[in-house]
Amino acid sequence: MENVILRLNAGEKAQFTCTLDSVCACCPNKNGNQCKSEGKVQHFDSEVMRHCNFSAEEKISWNQIYKIVSEQIIEKPGVFDSICGDCQ
Repeated sequence: MENVILRLNAGEKAQFTCTLDSVCACCPNKNGNQCKSEGKVQHFDSEVMRHCNFSAEEKISWNQIYKIVSEQIIEKPGVFDSICGDCQ
């Protein structure tokens, strides 16, 4: 995850996906090309993409992601809890 953060802070754009990606690289729930929590992760990813109006093909800077997620999820009452309420 540290490598992903360094790349984003250096200006690399992120591309959205609802499958395993570089963020999942060291996750203990990753089992080869599958996730032990696949349904849960797909739910989180698809809900964030829906609320923020992101598309799977889109590449966007970390600053833009932070701003949009803050506005559309963090600052809107109940939205964060509806998406992430059952997360560990």
